[in-house]
Amino acid sequence: MNPEPSAISGLPPASATVDILGLRVQSRGQDEVNEAIGAVVRAGGHAIIPNVNIHFANLAVRLPWLREFFNGAAVNFCDGVGIQLAARILGHPVPRRFTFADSIDSLAGQRG
Repeated sequence: MNPEPSAISGLPPASATVDILGLRVQSRGQDEVNEAIGAVVRAGGHAIIPNVNIHFANLAVRLPWLREFFNGAAVNFCDGVGIQLAARILGHPVPRRFTFADSIDSLAGQRG
């Protein structure tokens, strides 16, 4: 079992969490996720912080272990417009979206 985000990094709960095809997708900004990663690294720990897109959501419908993997992560984030569109269609708050490629420069620039 993964710890809650506050146990990993002191981050507050996500501003919103939406359910897309059984996946709980957190609305977190790039800075929040980068801070979580930095906190884990500075503490010498490890954590799984998956990015969620519609392809993974579709796979998780057929693969319960994958759904459990994503839902068990203390921190996750939306990296696809398909997730945003699904949230909008379902009447949920639309999660913020970014990819690891968007954040690698700022993440690499963090100092402990």
